[in-house]
Amino acid sequence: MNRDDQPAAAARKRGRIFWLTPDRFDVKADKSSWVEMARCLEQAGWEVTVLASRSAGADPIPRDECVEYVDAVDLPLMFRASVLVAMYRWLRGRWRPGDIVIVNPDALWLVPLLKRLGIEFVHLDVRTLPVNVQGIKGRLDWLLFWYLPMVLFGHRPDGYSFITRALQREVERAFAFGRNRSVIWQSGVDLAHFRQSGPLRATERFQVFYHGAISIERGIDKLVEAMTIRPLPFAAELVIVGDGADRVQLEQLARRNGPDPHVRFAGFIPYADVVSAIHGADVCVCPLPDRLEWNVSSPLKVLEYMACGKPMILTPIASHREVVSDGRFVIWTAGFEATDVHDAIVRAWMQHEELTRAAAGARAMLEGRFEWVDQAAKLDRYLLSAHADVESAALGMSGARQ
Repeated sequence: MNRDDQPAAAARKRGRIFWLTPDRFDVKADKSSWVEMARCLEQAGWEVTVLASRSAGADPIPRDECVEYVDAVDLPLMFRASVLVAMYRWLRGRWRPGDIVIVNPDALWLVPLLKRLGIEFVHLDVRTLPVNVQGIKGRLDWLLFWYLPMVLFGHRPDGYSFITRALQREVERAFAFGRNRSVIWQSGVDLAHFRQSGPLRATERFQVFYHGAISIERGIDKLVEAMTIRPLPFAAELVIVGDGADRVQLEQLARRNGPDPHVRFAGFIPYADVVSAIHGADVCVCPLPDRLEWNVSSPLKVLEYMACGKPMILTPIASHREVVSDGRFVIWTAGFEATDVHDAIVRAWMQHEELTRAAAGARAMLEGRFEWVDQAAKLDRYLLSAHADVESAALGMSGARQ
């Protein structure tokens, strides 16, 4: 049975949300933001459909994750454009008066068409700020699916949300947005899913762990180099879970730095399996460099590491300190070079038992603040109020015309 045909008495109390994210959702490193927010909003009474696409030949994500797929031409530069066309066609036959459509910046091209269809409330959600774009393809992607849509149509949505207040300030400054009605919702974590880890591990190698998008822009090159830049005084292994455009380059870097660098690229794994992968670690790392796009972000993986009760190595950027503050389970790098990460790994090994005991209290720092239900409650309250205002205005205009 199609989700459009299923009875949803509770969901009708709020309305329907279509959330457009024109990505290859099967390999999206941060897709938990969409999946978890959709689940929490549905618990609040909305009927939520995340509209996305996937890589050619990819297995579908289970239907209970609120995701619907459109077909796309899985070729560079053509992919997102074909997804947008397919999304418009999909919505054209399914929308009803009163529906809300949430778009990411790369879907802003659809806003004039959605308005022409009669959709009264279109909301723009901004999660990131691409400022260090590399290569011809990257620059074209930035131009076509960030800069131009934000310049041309960024002022058209009826509401806005941002991952942090700092990101909102940067976006409003860069694109001369006015003081639009908006809400801040940050990254979150499902504490029931990301469970506390077991007792201290006793393995042959000290396991250093990273998961997420594999990109040099995220400092993964410094993490790889840190394992071999100087000999470690203990047996260690770096496990990197995830995928990305720079994976091949980083694998070559790992091989170039020594005959046995103890760096293992585990590839992309399903969201449900990330927990057990984290549990296998002795220390988890988030090596983000000190750059604007990371200082205005909200670090999803840090929350997941904390929920699992794991010691962490973090770079001293604003977004890390906002979440962790003075947590005694963190080793802060002295800087952002490979030598700084190397020294932090050594300190994490020397203080491992102490750090692990302290990390047992990390979950308490998340409760009532960084759980997905907390973030969804912010968006829920905002959408109820803002959507009601738009509907009232539409009714007023309709009455005036009669």
